[in-house]
Amino acid sequence: MKGRELSRDVALAPYTTYGIGGRADYFWEAPSLDSLKKGLHFAGDEGIPLFLLGGGSNVLFADEGIRGMVLRNAASGLVFRGSTVMADSGLPLECLLKEARALSLGGLEFLAGIPGTVGGALYGNAGAYGRSISETLVKATLIDAGGIEREVGPDYFEFRYRHSSLKHTREIILTATLELRERDSDSIGREMEAIMAERREKHPWHHGSCGCFFKNVATDDPGGRKLAAGKLLDSVGARGLARGRALVYEKHCNFLINAGGATARDILSLAALLKEKVREAHHITLEEEVQIIGERPPWERSI
Repeated sequence: MKGRELSRDVALAPYTTYGIGGRADYFWEAPSLDSLKKGLHFAGDEGIPLFLLGGGSNVLFADEGIRGMVLRNAASGLVFRGSTVMADSGLPLECLLKEARALSLGGLEFLAGIPGTVGGALYGNAGAYGRSISETLVKATLIDAGGIEREVGPDYFEFRYRHSSLKHTREIILTATLELRERDSDSIGREMEAIMAERREKHPWHHGSCGCFFKNVATDDPGGRKLAAGKLLDSVGARGLARGRALVYEKHCNFLINAGGATARDILSLAALLKEKVREAHHITLEEEVQIIGERPPWERSI
């Protein structure tokens, strides 16, 4: 199968918010669900290892690149029916929030400023301010590696903090139906702007970043309270530490930024140093929130 969707030897860095990564042997750009399915079938028929890429906001590709095919999901269909919305999985969250606000539908304001797509957000159960996107899910249509489609409810995802069952099943979301709620458009806008203002103050908008690099740490607290990874890192002197062109952001220690020309090796080396510092000081092993994709040198595989 050939066509405009399929390219060879494509640089991956421009497709990520980190601006880091080697090249993919094959790259399939899917602007629609039909194209997404075609790309999935092509990889399966040809026996090519496949990695699904959405908005590229929570991924770090190895400097050596990907020996296989990257399937970029840019399917962005959107249909509103009353207070529910059915969105293609490649739709950017920013677009979903903008259209929902225009129709005076709230419930997703906490996602303001979070990059990525609807599918990626559900895959990692994205959230902020004590809420997560899983709370709004009604149903989703999935497709597996064999091309079999099925509709599932929220329970199938086994949602928990920054986790869904798709991390194990490897199924791909085609569409998701979310339940929103009627709310004054101006009130939605004010809340979103307040959240965006806070993010602009704390987050490294002018540097390559994947957002928070490490997950917050679960505790025995009955209320579900978690230890903030950023505070743990700050307590061990992480602020401003660097490896190569990778740097711990001065305003938030859980952001490992590309200060200009950083490599994946720089980021991974810095992450390994930070994990060791927290482990030594607090006997806690931090877990990465970012997906690290591609072969890494042996000394880096332990992070």
